[in-house]
Amino acid sequence: MGCLWSRNKWEQEERLVLDSENCLKLNKKHCKKIVSVFHRMTKLFHLNLTQFESALRELKIETDEETMKFFELFKEDPNDSYFFNNLEVKPNLKGEEYLYSVKKLSVLAIFFGKGNTEEKINALFNIYDIDLSKRLSLTELGVMLKDIGEISLHHLPRLATVKYPNKMSEIMKYSKCLSKMEEGLIEYFKYLICGFRVREITLHEFVEAFEQDELQIILNAAEIRNFAIRAYEDALIQKIERKKETNLDSDDIQEITLERRHTTWNKRKIRKKFNKKKTADVQV
Repeated sequence: MGCLWSRNKWEQEERLVLDSENCLKLNKKHCKKIVSVFHRMTKLFHLNLTQFESALRELKIETDEETMKFFELFKEDPNDSYFFNNLEVKPNLKGEEYLYSVKKLSVLAIFFGKGNTEEKINALFNIYDIDLSKRLSLTELGVMLKDIGEISLHHLPRLATVKYPNKMSEIMKYSKCLSKMEEGLIEYFKYLICGFRVREITLHEFVEAFEQDELQIILNAAEIRNFAIRAYEDALIQKIERKKETNLDSDDIQEITLERRHTTWNKRKIRKKFNKKKTADVQV
């Protein structure tokens, strides 16, 4: 099957995103140090502006107006936060409706901070294990993967538009293509981690899941985007090939978009892995 476009179609846009990521200068600190500082500033999973600026000073991370504008994307209403709503005693946050999410900021530490794979896997688990039980509910796992997808596919490209406003149109088109695969990728990575479990997952099971090389992609924002854009292209190529069989003209083909984010590409990979697992179980 021929390629719809070159694999380098979005190379320039991705380079701009990577250059923007380097401006955050988070690669100078160990991921566990960054996570620790953000969490130590609050017990509410959220930081106000004063706490956030104190954390940045302690980490010796210099910011400018553009970078602070980017960090605005990490603000949320605590009342909409799964973790905040599970606090036994909720404090009064009147006057501070939108605060910086410690969980989402900590994901940046996983992406860009120093540390080997094992350290980052354990740190990622601990970020979302709010009761230190060494277990994650499937809901907590879903929140983790949603945050990872949102930051890598949306927030970081948005940072590039702030740093390179003259390239905003091209970068937003790139981000739009990435976002089409977000939901499917989240479900795919969730399957790689916990399969068809309907219960919580332990730290041991979480670490063990990362023996699958493909799952280690979620520790690196650039690799997530690369994985997503390849998935998007593969799904679009398949769709166009099917449309060609119905004799649509070229104009119609160019307007084709993905109808569903759970693509045929995604389903086939999951089915293949599941069948492989069943075969292994039978042999045992």
